[in-house]
Amino acid sequence: DGPLRAGGGGGCCGQRSAPSRRRQSGDAAERPSDRRSRRARHAACVSRATMLRFEGAQMFRSRMVASILSNRPMLIKGIRELSETPGVTDYEVCFAQLLDKLTNGTTITINSTGTTVSVSKPGYVIGGSIEHQCEGRSVGYFLEGVMPLCLFAKEPIQLTLTGITNDEVDISVDLLKTVTMRVLSRFGVSDPYPSVEVIERGLPPHGKGKIVFSCPVLRELKPINLTDPGFVRKVRGVAYGVRISPQLTNRMASTARGVFNTLLPDVYINTDHFKGRDLGMPSDPGYGLAIFSESTTGCFLGSKRAAIRQSAVSRENGRGPRAERLEVERLETAHPDVEPLSGPEEVSKNASFQLLEEIERGGCIDTTHQGLVLMLMALCPEDVSRVRLGKLSPKSVHILRLIQQAFGVLFKLKTDESDGSVLCSCVGAGYKNLSRRVT
Repeated sequence: DGPLRAGGGGGCCGQRSAPSRRRQSGDAAERPSDRRSRRARHAACVSRATMLRFEGAQMFRSRMVASILSNRPMLIKGIRELSETPGVTDYEVCFAQLLDKLTNGTTITINSTGTTVSVSKPGYVIGGSIEHQCEGRSVGYFLEGVMPLCLFAKEPIQLTLTGITNDEVDISVDLLKTVTMRVLSRFGVSDPYPSVEVIERGLPPHGKGKIVFSCPVLRELKPINLTDPGFVRKVRGVAYGVRISPQLTNRMASTARGVFNTLLPDVYINTDHFKGRDLGMPSDPGYGLAIFSESTTGCFLGSKRAAIRQSAVSRENGRGPRAERLEVERLETAHPDVEPLSGPEEVSKNASFQLLEEIERGGCIDTTHQGLVLMLMALCPEDVSRVRLGKLSPKSVHILRLIQQAFGVLFKLKTDESDGSVLCSCVGAGYKNLSRRVT
């Protein structure tokens, strides 16, 4: 009797089930608003479960890139709320605009105060020929941030960036051209090889430089196994100068050779001098040195120093020194307190000693490229990748936490007591470029 009463009619059980299904479908058709509300609540629950949530302004570039690569929405709150100038900076807005050019379908929202940034709908990287004007920071800041995205584009990318090419804050274009491209080749980016071409150099504060980054697309990365740093077999470098005497670049090259020739004979420092009439537009004077070493196992370590013209702290507009922004103050006009940071011999010695410190740490990757390597290792196929690093930088620690939150990849860290290096290993997330055709 119980099953018959539940059916609500006479006859067999099969005959009673049909009216029940018709009645259920009829109720759903009569109230479509309820069905839409249920779907909206379900989508909201899924979004809250998969959304990446962060606090503060740290790791802005890596958070934005991780949101797009993981295809998960992101929310950043409390960006410099207690600062004198709260909200995102001009170069962070410029970086968000670059992501909008590189991707299709990405929705980035910044509130009126600039303290909250959200990526409500991550898109996919389209590639092609793209031009962008970099503001507030050098081109290395922007290119280093979007490099993991460029590897998984739909078409090969030819990215043209204009702005400051060399400064004391961000990575130099010379290291991007030499060390970073070698690091990418370790992950299988070799058909064709990626390249960075320096068209014009631009130094602060009114940098008018120009570079072109060409990168192929990949189906997937290749796991790496970099555990043996080897012995240094040669040292190369570039001493550059813009609107200065050529003797300054020669003095930097000679000082660097004097430091390394006592250790090994294969040392060559090239000089790159730009005159005022060689540049298509006026640029500020300055000079610097970018130097790198190559070991017997193919490991590249780099360092750089620059002597640029930067302004003293301006109190007229109420802005003081702010280490959290890592921002070099720039003036629209010349300032009487603008002076070179140091002489050519001091710049060369500082860059050379910094490279010797990187070699002493015993890592296969220098401190500047630790974050990029860790991010690419997390995107590798589901196989074990290993790399030996020197002392982990604070940025690398934040990158490891971000990778765990965005991709669910955990790293195993083991410290070598003999030299203090850290052996990092992980199993990749198996990230694949679905936009590229399988041949």
